[in-house]
Formats: sequence, structure tokens, C-alpha cells
Amino acid sequence: MILKAAQVRSYKNIYDSELVPIESDITCMIGKNESGKSAFLEALYRLNPLPSGTRMNFDQLRDYPRRLRGTGSLELSGVRPIEAVFELENEDIDELEKIFGSGILRSRMVTMARDYENRPLMGVDINEHAFVKHVIKTFRLHITLPDSIDTVAKLKTKLESMTEKTPAVQRLLGHLEMLDLRAQVREMVVERVPRFLYFSEYSALPGRISIPHVLGSPETRLSNRERTALALLRQGGMISVNFPKAEYEARRAVLESAAARITDEIFEFWSQNHNLRVDFDLDFGAPPENGKSPPFLDIRIWNDQHRVSLKFDERSDGFVWFFSFLVFFSEFRLSKKRMIVLLDEPGVGLHALAQADLMRFMERRLTPNHQIVYTTHSPFMMKASNLKRVRFVEDRDSVGTKVTTNMNNASTETVYPLQAAMDQEMSQEMIVGRNSLIVENPSDILYLQVISSFLRQRGRVGLDERWELLPAGSIKNLPSFVSMMQNGSKPAVLYNVNPEARQTVDQLVTRGLLPQANILPVTLVNGHKHGDLEDVFDPYFFLTLLRGAEIADIKDPDLPPGERIVRRVEGALGKKLNRFQPASHLMREQAMLLEVMSDETLDRFEKLFQRINQLVERSEPLPTP
Repeated sequence: MILKAAQVRSYKNIYDSELVPIESDITCMIGKNESGKSAFLEALYRLNPLPSGTRMNFDQLRDYPRRLRGTGSLELSGVRPIEAVFELENEDIDELEKIFGSGILRSRMVTMARDYENRPLMGVDINEHAFVKHVIKTFRLHITLPDSIDTVAKLKTKLESMTEKTPAVQRLLGHLEMLDLRAQVREMVVERVPRFLYFSEYSALPGRISIPHVLGSPETRLSNRERTALALLRQGGMISVNFPKAEYEARRAVLESAAARITDEIFEFWSQNHNLRVDFDLDFGAPPENGKSPPFLDIRIWNDQHRVSLKFDERSDGFVWFFSFLVFFSEFRLSKKRMIVLLDEPGVGLHALAQADLMRFMERRLTPNHQIVYTTHSPFMMKASNLKRVRFVEDRDSVGTKVTTNMNNASTETVYPLQAAMDQEMSQEMIVGRNSLIVENPSDILYLQVISSFLRQRGRVGLDERWELLPAGSIKNLPSFVSMMQNGSKPAVLYNVNPEARQTVDQLVTRGLLPQANILPVTLVNGHKHGDLEDVFDPYFFLTLLRGAEIADIKDPDLPPGERIVRRVEGALGKKLNRFQPASHLMREQAMLLEVMSDETLDRFEKLFQRINQLVERSEPLPTP
């Protein structure tokens, strides 16, 4: 089951976040301090939590917004602080249909919410007619029922009215008497809802662990740090109550084996210092500490270069966090059952390159099976070339926290980390230059990413994932942009075609900056003389985007003549079009909009991607002699 969207209401400083789309792999939430990012993750975690040391239940006294309390008695029976939309996967549907019949659900989309009494509230669109057909066949009733018998109640009435009831009819009536179809379907769906894991700076591993305390306490009673310690003991194979009582050599073998495995795991992704390794020691002789009894497991980090070890909690904050994070998720990363991983400000104390290590771990080890939602301020913790992952969080005075995918609706301060990420990513690509595809506008990136993903999901050709998309900002910037590329790289360029563009493209070729083959006009898929990426869409669809983005309700007859839909729209508006707004609307509402996109439009985009992908290897830097 995949989390598709979530909405938080009446929780701390969030009065109504509005429905927030969640990506199938990674969703990044950015915003200023105290904007409500952490509150959103906390509420989401409490929808279906796994023990992680964080409070698992809603508490109306602590969580309900004080400003909304008023002076009278508080009635919270109808308040749902968290509600989410999930999409059932084929495996989920198959399991349901085995029991309740083919077509038991009218929609793959289901909702789950919790109220302030922490009750799970499930919304499932059940097709009782499918169940009626299923039980008739299962109980081998050789009767033909009219289509009007489409509910369990009607079926029961029909069977009871029979003057002669066969044994099969009697068995079915007995089954229906005990049946609460809707409750049973909802219960089975609830069991398949992914669990949520929450990790923050307060989850950092302690350097000294009381083994009896951690293993002897209920998991739900452990603190954040102790829950991470439990993950370490599990990963290290130290969860047996007899482990501390074993002979010295047996204990030492377990400790060294655990240290070796964890060292390999950690330093596969920690690139800052490869001279480190993990060491464990047991302290039996110490007195109880803070009511926790020995033996204690001490974690030390050995430095091969300096030939000295330090206590784990004397290492840098960044290393302690990174180590703790990898340990915490080690027991879950191989699980085939999908989980939603919630990270609050991950890697704050990490160097920029270590943050890249963290992102690499998330991409490689977590996203194959799990979804990730995280908050950040760091430009090194977001991928500017993948804008569809970003959500903007703002606390807006009287209306509380709002979460949006639309960068145009966010303040300069909120967007600043993303702008810094764009600058950093473009600078890096200019240095490395590997598989760079340069487009003109940020809106082009959104269009290409959204439709490429949609085509790939349907087994068609999308944009090769090796491409790094870079917005030049303007056709005029292309020559200087390309000339700054180093290492002999030859990026590909996808450009909007107009008279000015022709002159700029000619300069790229005549100055030897790019071969003609690496420069692709968007018009290659529609045969127009002039055109923008927006012209790959049908005009009607683009006007639909304008209406949905609340830019204008323009009909085709209102448009002046011409080939370029953007220029025609600007003629009808009498002003310049903000091209990011319709692109952002497509990203937000893609589930609905892409289903009504014409086959001809999808064919044109697929043709464009096929042509671009032919250049992916050509853009690689030449090998150094």
C-alpha cells in the first residue's frame, strides 16, 4: 500500500495543512524554523506508529491548538488531526479478492484517519454486489439472481424468502448471519496499512547501554535513545538474555562479529573518514547508573590512523547522528513490508559531503521498499533537479501552517534553501558535467519529470534516469552555461524554438561548444516551425492547467492565432504568463490530470524522450588520457 497524500488539521500550529501529495519514494519538506514541519511529521507518525521512543498517541490537552479552544467546553468527537490517502497495490487487491471476491473494492484509493481518541477510522468503497456474486459461487448455489440483488441485506432477504432451502442455502444464511462485511473488509485493509517510523535528533544512540534495561523493558516504554539502542542490540545479535552470561570467548566472538558487521555497514556510506572502526566492550563491574543495572555495553570508535579509541558519545555530533540513523534502520531496511520513514531534520551536524552520503543511503537502501518523508533547511539535503519532491511549509498568521507544492505561493525565505540547492547543483554539474540535460525553465523540469514518471509506470519510455536536468533560466544564458562545463563533457540541450533561439543555438555550434547532434528543438515531435515545451501538450489540456492553477478561464476561441500556446495565452491575458504555475498544478494534481491526457500527447513526449535518451552516453566526459 502506498501513501499518496496526507492532511493535518487542528494539531498544534496546524489548523488545516490542506491535502499534501506524498511521493512514492522521497518527499522533502522545507520551511523556516517554527513553520510547522515537525508538527506535520508528528501527526503523520501517529496515524499508524511503530515504537520509536516518540509519543505514539494524540493528547488533546497537549496537541489541540490553544487558539481554537475558545471559552466553552471542548467537543473533539469529530476532529481528525490526521487523515491520509493510500493506494492499494496489486498484492493488496489480490489478498482482498481471495476472501471477498473479484472487484470487492470500487477504488484502489482508501483513507485512514485518527481522531483525538486515537481510534482508527477507515474509508473504503466496498462493492457489495461483487461479494454477493462471490458467495453464491463459493457456496455452490445453482441459482440465478437478478442484478437488483446487489447487497448482503438483499441477498439475505431473498434466501430467507425461499420456500425450499437446500443445505447450501442454509449454510450461506448461517454465514451471512455472522457476517459484518464492511467491518471485515476495513479490518483487513487496516492490517495492510504501512507502519510509520519516526527519527529525530533525540533518537541518537547513547554511548553506554544497560543491556538488562533495554531488553527487559516493553518496547513502547523505551525512550528515543533506548529504542535506537535496542536496534543496535538486535543487529549485533545481542538480544539473548543469556548473552551476558556466556563464556568470555563466546561473548567476545559475538561482540567482534557485531562490530565487524556494523563497521562494514556504516563505512559503506560514511565517506568522511575510512580509518575508523567500531569496537564493543562489556562492563560487568560498574554499579547501577540512574536505576539501570549492569552489564553495560560500551561503544567505542577506533581510529587506525592515530591508533586510539574514543567513547562513542565523544565523537562529533554529525558522526553520532549518522551512526545512530544507520543502526536504527538496519533492522527494517530489508523488510519487504512497506513502511513510511519520517526523518525530522536529518543530518543537521553533518558536513555537506556527509549529507550526500546520507542521501545516498536513503536512495539505495530505503526507497526500494519504503517511502521517506523528511524535513530540512540544508540545500545539500534536497535535489533541485527533482522539484516534484519538494513541499513548502509556512506558518501564515491567522490561518496557521500551510503546506504546498507551489513555489510561487511560498515566501522568499521559505524557498531560499531550494534556490541555494539549485545554485549548488548547477555549479557541481558545470564541474562534473556528467549526463547533463540543459533546459530553459524550471517549469520544463517539472513537465519532463512528471510525464516521464507516468510513462515509465505504464511500461513505456521515459527520460533516462541518468540525466541531470539543469535550468539555464533563459536561452541567452546557454553559451556561457555550456562553456563553463569542464572535463570535456558535452551536455545535451533541449530548447524552445523562436527566432532568437535559432541565433543562440547557431553560436553554440560555430564556437565549437556543442555538436549539432546534442542540441534538440522541442519542435522535433510536432513539426512546428516555432514552439515551446508547452506546445507538446494539446492546447485544450494546457488551458485546463491554466484553469486549475487559477490563472484564467480561457477558451480556445479567446486565443489569438499563432503556433506557440504560451504566447497566445499571454496575448489573451494581456500580460506575461508565470510558466511555473501551470507546471506546478500538473505536479500537484497529476493523478487526476494525467489520466485525461490524450494518447497523442503521450506519444509525442515518448518520442521526445527516446530522442533525448540517444544522447545520454554522448554527454559523458571524455576519459582522461
